[in-house]
Amino acid sequence: MKKFQLLSVGSWAPFDHLFKMSHFPQEGETIPIETSGDGVNQVYFGDCSINLAYVAAQLGIKTSLATIAGHDFDAYGYRAHLEQAGIDLSGLTIKSDLPSGHNYLYFDSQGKGFCFSYLGAAEQQEEERIPDGLAAQAEHVVVSEKFSSYTLEALRAAREAGAHTYINGMVETAEDLLDEFLSLTDVIFINESEYGRLIAKIGGSEASLFEKYGLELIFMTMGMRGCRVISADKSEIVPIVRRENVVDTTGAGDSFAGGAIAALIKGCTPRLAAQVGATVSSFIIEAWGCQSNVPDWNRMKIRYREYFGDEL
Repeated sequence: MKKFQLLSVGSWAPFDHLFKMSHFPQEGETIPIETSGDGVNQVYFGDCSINLAYVAAQLGIKTSLATIAGHDFDAYGYRAHLEQAGIDLSGLTIKSDLPSGHNYLYFDSQGKGFCFSYLGAAEQQEEERIPDGLAAQAEHVVVSEKFSSYTLEALRAAREAGAHTYINGMVETAEDLLDEFLSLTDVIFINESEYGRLIAKIGGSEASLFEKYGLELIFMTMGMRGCRVISADKSEIVPIVRRENVVDTTGAGDSFAGGAIAALIKGCTPRLAAQVGATVSSFIIEAWGCQSNVPDWNRMKIRYREYFGDEL
């Protein structure tokens, strides 16, 4: 029996700064930030691989994390936050000579936004590797950006160890490594725009993703239109779990993936897993920050039952 149910691997920028404005400025225009009070200086915990690991752990999955951070990771309290969630951090690499990365995210009144990222310690991750044997200790391994040799080596080790493998996010940015990433993957989580770019990159069709790379499933999120669950022989739509009090959509995609993977690990069908992911995401968007309102499995089940009308 393996030590962990899930290993999440990836490194981008672990700290988020969130700003709301009435509209995006035109060239030369100055506009006020509507985020008020201490929110302007608030630093939120983030990063795709860490968000996903945190969600899975909160849902009861025994989870390990491999990521790269800077010398300030502990000072911001991130290590303590993850340890409190029960996440194994034996795969954490701290670069003592560099700061951690920061994301600066801006949203307009319609919820549309953009992000500037300073990667810091994650910038030159090609020289790093996850600890030997870590992937072999996990039943399931998921990689998120950056799609580099660091995450690719983790997938190679996972496939060699017989783990079930997943990709979360912008895999088309892998460039020359794209074919190998896809060939080592069983399940992809991706949003609609990323999916379009991926199809364009491989120069084929949706069917070719399954025929050429042997994928099992694709979960394609479509914003307010829900998620499309795609296999080689069928496709179905799972709706979102609508909420009135939408505060911040940052991290909704990562929480969907974390929830769906947790459900798959627990034995749910792909459709039920997508419904779990949608339910988890509905909690995330009710508070600022990616990890501020993550439910446990029992809390999630109550809302799931209210919305979908059945039991897991």
